[in-house]
Amino acid sequence: MIQNHQGQASDATCKEELREAQRLRNQSFSSEERAARSRSLRDTLSSHSAWQAAHCIFAFVPRSDEPDILTLLRSALTEGKTIALPQFQKNSGIYRAAIIRDFNNDLSPGHYGIPEPVAHCTGLENQSVDLTLVPGMAFDSEGWRLGRGKGFYDRLLPSISGLRCGVAFDHQWVESVPHEPLDQKMDWIITPHRWVKARKDV
Repeated sequence: MIQNHQGQASDATCKEELREAQRLRNQSFSSEERAARSRSLRDTLSSHSAWQAAHCIFAFVPRSDEPDILTLLRSALTEGKTIALPQFQKNSGIYRAAIIRDFNNDLSPGHYGIPEPVAHCTGLENQSVDLTLVPGMAFDSEGWRLGRGKGFYDRLLPSISGLRCGVAFDHQWVESVPHEPLDQKMDWIITPHRWVKARKDV
């Protein structure tokens, strides 16, 4: 038991060290560099068959240090794809996937100041998701993801169907991400220059 607790403490420490390193890398980019890399990522994403075939997409509204995929999501909505975004539930303290139909009227600042679906937006409980786009601080070749430490996606993703795709800048692709039993893996990782299929456990 002692070894197990020590291992968990070590994983937590390694995660926080990696988060801090990634925060510093994120801060080193100018807004112009971030915009250019986001454009490349949107081009790479939209050209992939998984995106093109997806009818229902669960995505995210990016923070200022995350890849900006909003232009692509807006286009997808006008093309007839179903778009869902995280919506915080005050009673349970967790997020759910809620459908938006209008980016101008269906979003408002949410729990952490990030735009999220307003109260009248319906959940995705009875609709399957083809593709889930997940932000993160870092990803590795086995599909492990480093989030921001709150565990929201790790609790939400088990209830979401379809392919999981980590969305990242190139520097967020790292050799190894420390992980714990409840952490959720990605099927694919996308960066501005490539799609990478996660390696399966041996």
